[in-house]
Amino acid sequence: MMSNKSIGRALRASSSLCETFSRASLSQQGNSRPFSSTSSRPVHVVAFSPTSSPELDDVLTTIRNKILLPSYLPQDQRKQLFSPKHEQKLRQNPITMEIDSEVLRFGHMDLMKDLPNTRKLLYDAVGRMQTREDFENLPRLLEGLHSAGRRLQTRDYVRIARIAAERGCLYTVIESARMARRTGMRLDASEKVAEILAYVQLKAIDASSKGDKAAVAASDKALLWSEMVVDLLQGDLHGRRIPQGQKDDRFPLHLDPQVLAAPLHMAAQVATQAHGGKDLDGKVAKYAKDVVSLWPAGKGLLELHPAQHYDRLGEMHYLTEKNKFVFIAAPLLKGMDLAMEIVSPQLAAELKLRRDALATEVEEALKHVRDDPHVKGRAVYNKLFNPEAAAPAA
Repeated sequence: MMSNKSIGRALRASSSLCETFSRASLSQQGNSRPFSSTSSRPVHVVAFSPTSSPELDDVLTTIRNKILLPSYLPQDQRKQLFSPKHEQKLRQNPITMEIDSEVLRFGHMDLMKDLPNTRKLLYDAVGRMQTREDFENLPRLLEGLHSAGRRLQTRDYVRIARIAAERGCLYTVIESARMARRTGMRLDASEKVAEILAYVQLKAIDASSKGDKAAVAASDKALLWSEMVVDLLQGDLHGRRIPQGQKDDRFPLHLDPQVLAAPLHMAAQVATQAHGGKDLDGKVAKYAKDVVSLWPAGKGLLELHPAQHYDRLGEMHYLTEKNKFVFIAAPLLKGMDLAMEIVSPQLAAELKLRRDALATEVEEALKHVRDDPHVKGRAVYNKLFNPEAAAPAA
């Protein structure tokens, strides 16, 4: 749980709303400002750009003023800020901090009453984000919270990714992960990666009905994004942190066949839509071979890791929730179906041994998912395998 004790591949341009976000946007003037206080060490404080609603502006201002800015004060001044014995003194002589020409004054803050709940404010802010400009504040928000010592849990990042994806702004989440050293958004848990990759695939799935050009463009972009995620997982900032001397009996995230099955799906979809089912760049065969070499024959998605990791406290427990499982697994199943039509017969036969086990799991899980085309898992399954039952587009 977040603590309130601590105060302290080249990019491809995207023309669609909410999907263009560059590192440069964080370094533009006005996004971070130097300040001086009693500390002589130069510091930069995150500042948010104007948003689409006054309510979101207010939430971001509250986060900045009550959580981010106090964390940049020297430790002794932070202690004074929250110490009851300094309350009267701070009324007469507030702690000051200068940002550009603006002088900010900090009076006494009651640790229980004046310090807001970080998670509640984070969810409030992200929940109010609607436009591209709104979501350009997301990496800044994560950077500020990370700098202030606020630690987010996997479930927080999963929720953020879902909201951003549903509003067409998933790329800001990937960009935040690319800047993990600053934002703290490390891809270090299976559910984080699975949620992002599921929505990457869903982006291409949803575009399938928008005409050939749009479908191919969306699949191309989804393939690029899925490969970016896999590339990130191979970097020093991402992947699980295993304590020295301990062994990990799970697949490393960058070698997890569940992860690699996502770019396999997108590569197969690109080959199907754009190249008449021909694997012109060899990516379908490459990812199919990778998946086959790592995914045990005859095993399903719920058998890739040792059983204890699917227990209530295990990292893979999220896959035991049936609706979530179908949402994650159905696109991977579709990807294997498409790939089997493209690769060599021998490789297709190997894929089928994995595909059939996964199909059995998906079919079993579907029995426990409400037969409502608006339920997430059912909706994705219908789009892929039962389009007649899919809910009409809003």
